[in-house]
Amino acid sequence: MPHTDRTTTLKACNALVTGASQSISAAIAQRFAAAGANRCPHRPHHELRRQPLAGGLDEAVFRCARHGTVAVPLVADLTDEADRSQIVDLAAAQLGGPVDILVNNAAAGIHLPAAEMAPRHRRLMFEVNFHAPVDLAQAAIPGMRARGGG
Repeated sequence: MPHTDRTTTLKACNALVTGASQSISAAIAQRFAAAGANRCPHRPHHELRRQPLAGGLDEAVFRCARHGTVAVPLVADLTDEADRSQIVDLAAAQLGGPVDILVNNAAAGIHLPAAEMAPRHRRLMFEVNFHAPVDLAQAAIPGMRARGGG
């Protein structure tokens, strides 16, 4: 569906929203649902290791599904190149069609003074905040352009 056909509705569009288990990303996913888009909210794999914040992926999926569209969870590790290389295809398979909308909203922040930050912390932030958005965009854009979007 060309971009101009989506100006008033997102029906039949598939959206992948990274970081959608929390706050802004969850609200974005829910807004897409209200406009008729199928969504694949994503929860970064590294979040599974820490105490979940209020809401979470299950709640985000539940809130999106209330709008009558497809809402399926996707858990993947954005710090892992192999996981990242599969996310767009996994979302398309779970949503029953290609990804039309990609919102790269996951982020990693280690709040330590630079003198105390370990190399693994710097690598994690760079993987999530730089490599993941670029890799996901490169995976999604060719299909979007082939369908008249992107």
